[in-house]
Amino acid sequence: MPRRQLTDRFCDHAKTDGQQIDYFDEAVSGLALRVSPTKKAWTWLYTRGGKRKRLTFATYPATSLASARAKVDLMRQEIEAGRDPLPQAETFKAICEEYLRRCRLRTKADRQRCLERLVWPVFGSRPIGEIRRSEIVRLLDGIEDANGSVMADRTLALVRTIMNYHASRSDDFRSPIVKGMARTKPKERQRERTLTDDELRSVWAAASGVFGSMVKFYRLRGTRLKSTWCGLSVMLLLPSYQLPMASGCLAPMAKRQSAASLNSRSALIGSAGSTTTPFTIFAERRGV
Repeated sequence: MPRRQLTDRFCDHAKTDGQQIDYFDEAVSGLALRVSPTKKAWTWLYTRGGKRKRLTFATYPATSLASARAKVDLMRQEIEAGRDPLPQAETFKAICEEYLRRCRLRTKADRQRCLERLVWPVFGSRPIGEIRRSEIVRLLDGIEDANGSVMADRTLALVRTIMNYHASRSDDFRSPIVKGMARTKPKERQRERTLTDDELRSVWAAASGVFGSMVKFYRLRGTRLKSTWCGLSVMLLLPSYQLPMASGCLAPMAKRQSAASLNSRSALIGSAGSTTTPFTIFAERRGV
C-alpha cells in the first residue's frame, strides 16, 4: 500500500494501469485515495471493537482533499464517542428497504414479512459490509431448526438477491454468499410421485358442489393445453392478475368439460355474492 503526502495536484493526476490502487495519506492516518479505471474515491481504514474496517465515504473531485481530511477527523470523533461512523444508509435493513421500494414483484409483501420475521432481528441494524458468511450460516441453521430446510433456502435466496442488488451499486461491497450454502437440492424437493390416471378419475368423480366445480376448473386450467371436440375449441381467458406476466393469456379447454364449468357458473356466482366472474369462456369454430 503506497503512502505519500497527498496534494491536490497529485489527486488530479493520479492514474492506474487498469488495477485498483489505494494511495494512503501520510498526514491523516487511514485516509486513502482509491483510484480505479472508472472513478476516484475517498476511503478510510479504522479500527472499532477490535476489528479493522474500511469505509468509502466520498468521491473525488466532488469532495476535495481538505474536505476529506476534515470528514475523517469528524468520523474519528464519532468513534471516540462510542458511535459507528458508518452512514445509516449502509445498514442491512436500510438496503433491504431500498430494494423493496424498487421491487415490482407480486411477492413483495411476502419478502418483507420474511425479512421482518427472520432476518432483521439478527442483521437489521448491522452494516451490510460487516455481515460475514459464517454469520449467515448460523442464521440459516436457526431457521432450518425452527422452520425447516425449505424456509432456510428461501431466506438464503432472498438475502442473496438483496446483497447482489447492493453489490451492483457499490464499488467495494462483495457478497459473502457463495455456491453450496443451500440446505436442499432441487431434485430432493421434487415430489416422489404424481397421481395416476385412475387416481385422477377418482378425484374427478368425487368432486361435487361448488368446491368440486372449482377443483375441476383449476385442474383443467393447469393441464389442458389444447383440445378440440367436434370441430369446436373452447378457450379460457385468464386475467393478468393470475399470471406472472403483464397481460392475459388464452388457455384452450375441452368443450365437454368446459360445459360442466358453465353449468356450475350460477353456483359459483351465488357463493361469491357477485354477478361477475374472474374468467370468460367463449367458443371458436374451427374447420374440420
